[in-house]
Amino acid sequence: MLMPLSPVALLMSAENGAEDPVGRAVALVSGGIDSPVAVARMVSAGWEVIPLHCSQEPVTGPEAQEKTVESLRQLRGQNGPLGGMVARIDGT
Repeated sequence: MLMPLSPVALLMSAENGAEDPVGRAVALVSGGIDSPVAVARMVSAGWEVIPLHCSQEPVTGPEAQEKTVESLRQLRGQNGPLGGMVARIDGT
């Protein structure tokens, strides 16, 4: 079920104290800091989040993907189980 909520409403709705996830979401994760922090906040708030990174290698080089994967590894260590996917966009 899709819930058209603002990011603030998504976080605030998590304060229900339930054992079950508040909801499930796929989060697009870039090589920057904002999207991993948003994922961490959602996980902390009780959401089940599947991070998705769209790699543009070889255009951007492997560094962007490595940086993103490392950010997600750190989040997994802090917030428990956290999977993720990388989709390669090769321009062909």
